[in-house]
Amino acid sequence: MLFFNALKNRSAKKMPIYLTRLALIFIQALIIQSCFATQEAEKSPAPSKTNIIMIVGDSLSTAYGIPQQQGWVQLMEKKLSLAQPGWKVVNLSISGQTSGGARKQFDAQLKEFQPKVVIIGLGGNDGLRGIPTNNIKENLELMIKSSKAINAKVILLGMELPPNYGPVYADAFKNLYQDLKENHQIIWTPSFLRPLTLKPGLFQKDGIHPTAEAQPLLLDPVWTLIKDAIHHGAAQ
Repeated sequence: MLFFNALKNRSAKKMPIYLTRLALIFIQALIIQSCFATQEAEKSPAPSKTNIIMIVGDSLSTAYGIPQQQGWVQLMEKKLSLAQPGWKVVNLSISGQTSGGARKQFDAQLKEFQPKVVIIGLGGNDGLRGIPTNNIKENLELMIKSSKAINAKVILLGMELPPNYGPVYADAFKNLYQDLKENHQIIWTPSFLRPLTLKPGLFQKDGIHPTAEAQPLLLDPVWTLIKDAIHHGAAQ
């Protein structure tokens, strides 16, 4: 505004023609520069937002007893970086974790990472300790509800127990995952470890933790569910 007032005052005093032309050229240059700046701003893409897949699990999701890069979660990260580069995995799994232990931290973790997809792979350690199935179910249910409250897609990894735990407890344990799936309309894999029972040598010496060779077999059904979650609204 000061520039234009000065220009007006000078015009009143009959500014020399060459100075008037020079001032007009300067004004035109400013206008053109402003137009280009506006066009470039319109062309610039908005900053990309990373979508988070949050995993809460136990030693089955921590590459226990094998090189870290060979675990199914790490294999998933590699596939995801190629197929869905806008997505990132946050693995919060802890060896020995129970559903009760995970539940205590869960809401804070949701708030921190704001995931679009939550994979819950818990309950195995609860079952091995003989924790009442109603308690396990309650813990998992609260995590599912919290996830759905922020519109995250939930993937539940079903677990089973060895037959030596007795048919009553083993069946109740297995069925709690089915109940959660039906009650909350979530996607799941009925038995995370079952594919490994079809071929010998896929468990480590402890008979509980999968070998490195088994990890791609663990990933296969989970990968299918992840693609389904992403393509049916998780990224919206």
